[in-house]
Amino acid sequence: MTRSTLCAAVFLLLVRSIPAAAPVPGKDGIAFFEAKVRPVLIQHCYSCHSLDAQKARKVRGGLMLDTKRGLREGGDSGAAIVPGKSAD
Repeated sequence: MTRSTLCAAVFLLLVRSIPAAAPVPGKDGIAFFEAKVRPVLIQHCYSCHSLDAQKARKVRGGLMLDTKRGLREGGDSGAAIVPGKSAD
């Protein structure tokens, strides 16, 4: 599996797990994200989709995954996450 495919798969899992009306995450949700999701993003996605990648001029597709704003604005192909529309 290529790095891009893995990043896409992790991203889709993240998007699918967000309910239509996303409540403010509780301690359990934050702990799950920090323990299970963020390490995968750091290992496989941030090298091309983060502020550090932007500073090194290595951002791919204009997509930034390390900030809420980056996820909502998306990249060259549009928004990465649309609040209330997890299927989109």
